[in-house]
Amino acid sequence: MNINFNPYDLKSPSRDYGTHFNIFHFYVELYKAHPDVYEFGAFVHEKTLKNLSEAGAERIFLCETEKMRDEVRFIEPNEACYRYEDALVIVFKKESLLGYSLDYQDPSDPQEPQEVDKTYKCRILYQKPETLEKIKSCVEFCSLGNKQGKVYLLCSMEGMLALQKFEIKLPSKEIDLDLNYGSEAAEKFEKITNHLSKNKSGLVLFSGEPGTGKSTFIKYLTTKTSRKVIYLSSGAMEQLTNPDFLSFIMGHRNSILLLEDAEKVLRSRDSLDNEAISNILNITDGILGDCLNIMVVATFNIEREKIDSALVRKGRLFIEHHFKALPVDNCNRILESLKVDRKADGPMTLAEIFNEEDNYHEEEEERKVGF
Repeated sequence: MNINFNPYDLKSPSRDYGTHFNIFHFYVELYKAHPDVYEFGAFVHEKTLKNLSEAGAERIFLCETEKMRDEVRFIEPNEACYRYEDALVIVFKKESLLGYSLDYQDPSDPQEPQEVDKTYKCRILYQKPETLEKIKSCVEFCSLGNKQGKVYLLCSMEGMLALQKFEIKLPSKEIDLDLNYGSEAAEKFEKITNHLSKNKSGLVLFSGEPGTGKSTFIKYLTTKTSRKVIYLSSGAMEQLTNPDFLSFIMGHRNSILLLEDAEKVLRSRDSLDNEAISNILNITDGILGDCLNIMVVATFNIEREKIDSALVRKGRLFIEHHFKALPVDNCNRILESLKVDRKADGPMTLAEIFNEEDNYHEEEEERKVGF
């Protein structure tokens, strides 16, 4: 804590205690007592404000912002304070201290305000435990899973690193991991999800030929965690060598950093200096790794021997899996579930199983060219 900061000052210099209203100063002035403090670690939904009012809480402060989107005006509550019995409840937006919102809003997406604008932090100042329990019953939390496929693209905006939210297409139903990937992959999937739920750092490496289901496996993984997913395509890997990268990622603790087709940043440093590997090592291990709790998930298609040895060192690499074609029995069970009149006579990839028509047209095209 900053020793120069008095939480009972009339004007609080810390944005962490709200943007305008100093709830601590008001509580002491109102009740002539020092309160206990309760804060929710998860984000709460805007419905909490309505629930508090219906429970009889008196709203004593409200800060709103008028915005315009697609020529439509709407009002967004930024901060509100409610009085209930011997307690004060403040609900406010959690802003980035780096100048950009942690949840960058895409102006082209009309659905963005409905999700981002209803997400708040909540803090309760109280004296009686029974009052706290009554208030807690009014709180509604935001969804813990990433069911909507929210992923953030790391990009450079006006010379600064920033995140832009976009949607990914997710599996429409639960995936039978044993059937589609094998028992080994299913066991590793469970270990990864358990690790993610504990907000721990680590490195996960996925390899395999195209069509073996790496991307779908990762998409499915994102639906099982509330952690923010930050995506870097193969063309954006140079951002890992940006001098501002470590400073930027410090503002996004407990995130998942997804590196797709990351061969050029995972290669051995024997012949060249690879600053990207140094940054990956820093955020997945040691003191910085313990502080940030960043999980790095990287996919590659080169030989395992070409990966830098520091990345695969025991104790640093949490999970590694090589995706490959499925055995005949699994293929036929999947084909049977799809109700198609086809049998596998050898190992097949998921792409070959689920895209029969595309495979047929490719074969026809090859015959035409050959003829």
